[in-house]
Amino acid sequence: MSVSDAYPNPGNRVITMQVSVPREVNLHFTFTDILGKQIEPLNRDYHLYEGKNLLSFGLSELSSGIYFARMEVGADVVTKRITITR
Repeated sequence: MSVSDAYPNPGNRVITMQVSVPREVNLHFTFTDILGKQIEPLNRDYHLYEGKNLLSFGLSELSSGIYFARMEVGADVVTKRITITR
């Protein structure tokens, strides 16, 4: 699995990441703040198809700060840092 950096980053309304996978998989996505508190509306599972997949997230409800997007496919884990500015 490979994951692009979030864009725009810093962002304030919507961010997008491209996730590339070699085969059809289920991806578990967890979004946390700097203290490790999970942001529940954004935590979910995605079914991804082989190749490039775009994931977009609405951030309008979140305060300015640093957050982390963690993506897991089996034992493969990628974490990306996201900065939100208002």
